[in-house]
Amino acid sequence: MTHLNELYLILNKSLKWNKSHLKCFALIMLVII
Repeated sequence: MTHLNELYLILNKSLKWNKSHLKCFALIMLVII
């Protein structure tokens, strides 16, 4: 799951301004895992 963690960190840095999008992405990650 390290790859997913890295992907999340990258998106977290690039989408800092869009918190709602990050929340949706986090929910998707939880569903996948």
